[in-house]
Amino acid sequence: MAGEKREFVRIPVKIPVRYWFVNRVSDARSPEILDGETTNVGGGGLMLVGRIPDLGWIPDLTTERIVIGVSLGLPGHHITVVEALTRAAWVQVADQDQKKCILGLHFREMTSHDRDAVFQYVIRARRP
Repeated sequence: MAGEKREFVRIPVKIPVRYWFVNRVSDARSPEILDGETTNVGGGGLMLVGRIPDLGWIPDLTTERIVIGVSLGLPGHHITVVEALTRAAWVQVADQDQKKCILGLHFREMTSHDRDAVFQYVIRARRP
């Protein structure tokens, strides 16, 4: 997005993502696990293209009342599956009828092992 300042480099890459929504107010997790795709990934987060069950959730997503759990397999010699809770920095509706959105997500909670795996993936992907 315009004027955005990123702490970490992101690489353009399409990786399938499984994701779910967690209401931080009630700690309730939505039972539905959705499928989406990244357009970029970096040490600080990712851009996700996917569906939001209710577009009315967008204000709660951008104020962290709802966070998004993600699970993605980083390609390499072996696929490394990483999981994280993320917060939406921004949400752009791409198709209102399909409830398809583009979400700029920042990693909020993840294990140090998964964070290291993301950093290593980005470093490998940037090598010539």
